[in-house]
Amino acid sequence: MAYPAKTVANFFLELAWERGDMIDPMKMQKLIYFAHGWHLSMFESELIDEEIEVWDYGPVIFSVYHEFKKYGMHFIDKLAKLKGSDRQKIKNGSIEEKFLIKIYDIYGKYDSIYLSKLTHIDTAPWTIAKRQNDNIISNELMKNYFSQFVKLKKEKTEV
Repeated sequence: MAYPAKTVANFFLELAWERGDMIDPMKMQKLIYFAHGWHLSMFESELIDEEIEVWDYGPVIFSVYHEFKKYGMHFIDKLAKLKGSDRQKIKNGSIEEKFLIKIYDIYGKYDSIYLSKLTHIDTAPWTIAKRQNDNIISNELMKNYFSQFVKLKKEKTEV
């Protein structure tokens, strides 16, 4: 089941605050981007039910951008406002919760600039989509990119 991106954003915010961390809008975009990519490659399903757009300076989820743009480069101090079906919560003990905690454990320690650099690597989905003048990063492109790392990890553990 795919979630609204703002639901995932709120999960990351609550987790960060619980750990004494703070997240700025750019870092939030990147956390969701990485979570979606890994989810596509590991579970072969979407994490978020929104497209990731190709903007000049990196991948952007439109709803998350508009929700948190008022913070600029400052830390987000309020949860995203959710309406109607967006009010879904990621259930305690669910596979999604465990997955998102793991993503935060890996990427949450980095600042937004470092995470942005990771999205700008030559073979990364945003870079490829931008080079092809696409407006959207396809799920297929995301899945293929992140799957190479899943495959590499499996190969290392089999040795």
